[in-house]
Amino acid sequence: MATKPLIILARHKYLLLIPFIVILPLAVLLAIATRNQDYASRSTIWVQPPIFLPDAQSQGSQYLTPAQNQANVLNEELATDAFAKAVAKALTASGVPATALGVRRGTTVFANGYYSLVVEHKSASAARAQAVVQGIVSQYQADYLANTTQQAKTAANFYTAQLTTQQQTLQTARDALAAYVRQNPSSATSGTDPQYLALQGAVQQAQNTYNATQSNLYQVTLSSGSTLEALQQSIRVVDPANLPKAPVKVSLRKQALFPVAGLLLAVSLSAAVYAFLLRTDNSIRVAEDLQALPGLILLGTVPDVSAVKKRGWPKHFFRLAVTALGVSLQR
Repeated sequence: MATKPLIILARHKYLLLIPFIVILPLAVLLAIATRNQDYASRSTIWVQPPIFLPDAQSQGSQYLTPAQNQANVLNEELATDAFAKAVAKALTASGVPATALGVRRGTTVFANGYYSLVVEHKSASAARAQAVVQGIVSQYQADYLANTTQQAKTAANFYTAQLTTQQQTLQTARDALAAYVRQNPSSATSGTDPQYLALQGAVQQAQNTYNATQSNLYQVTLSSGSTLEALQQSIRVVDPANLPKAPVKVSLRKQALFPVAGLLLAVSLSAAVYAFLLRTDNSIRVAEDLQALPGLILLGTVPDVSAVKKRGWPKHFFRLAVTALGVSLQR
């Protein structure tokens, strides 16, 4: 006699096949649709952040390379509406209709060296992919130069404020040394007075700190007054956006992911439906269902000896498969 799980499976086999019939063809069509349709354009940018910025104005993490830090910066800018809309507006004005979402979708930014990073965009059109990369790089260069100029001004103010404080510290150290020498005239000539040596060291340290800050301020002043060509040396396009001649080839392994994912999804849905049907089915289908009822005694069972009805090949195949397992389904 067939068990209840097999009976439920036999009665609802067509319902359980629906996820396979619907999902698997869609997964195969999706794998075919994504094959060799996207064109990829790339541009390599050399980015070397200015060295005049103090720690308070530096960008990124000290544990990452300059290219990795700038890749993070550009990815964060792409996520903002202001940057994406500015690129889309420039592209539309040049004759390539674009939206902020279209600029973000298909764009990848990653480090390709210590100072070099790559901007890549994939699109169904080769010309569009090239135009989007050019627009992103141009907008990024403009923003980078504007931010660098602003940071130079901020750094100049920072160093100026530091110089004022350090100058006071230096003057205080000099006054303390001069006062000690007036009280102890022999300390300057003996060269062994520990208090004199300590005060002299404090003056020298304050002088060195003041000189270093003054040198940094001088570099910032030169950088702020540099020409645009000089500033562009810190960010320049090494490889302009290329016009792809052929679509990107998708590997067979990547294409097989869609059918495999579709198969797993179909199996999961069918298993969930089967579990629901099995748990909610309260019909009496096998002798064990009668034995589970209180107050009833099972005296015996009557085998089904009626003639086998003619079945189509799916039902017949299913019946043979179950019979091979050592059970017979009720008709």
